[in-house]
Parts: sequence; C-alpha cells; structure tokens
Amino acid sequence: MKPFWKSKTIWAAVGVFLMSIAPELGIGENDVADGAGAIGQIVTGGLALVAIWGRLKAKDRIG
Repeated sequence: MKPFWKSKTIWAAVGVFLMSIAPELGIGENDVADGAGAIGQIVTGGLALVAIWGRLKAKDRIG
C-alpha cells in the first residue's frame, strides 16, 4: 500500500473539487466576456481525465 498523498488519482480529484467550488468562493468567476468560465471547465475536464488515467495506471492500493 502507498500513502494517499502519493496518488495521482487523489490529487486530481482534489483539483476537480477545488475547481468546482472556486466560483462559489468568488475565485475565477464565470465571466463569459473573458472566457474564464471556459478555461475553468477545460481545467476541470483535464483534471478529471488525469484522475481516470491515474486510477487505470495504479498498481498499488492507497491506505
């Protein structure tokens, strides 16, 4: 078993969570005029793909 902080899946999931709540906290508000909303969605999607990739690539369980 490996420590949870060495898991790509955990870190990507934390990133997705933070990107999801950022607008509620007033960080990177979805402003259509400057495309910030689109950039945030692209980053969130990318992090979700990293989480999937990390899970598929994982050899050890986290503990």
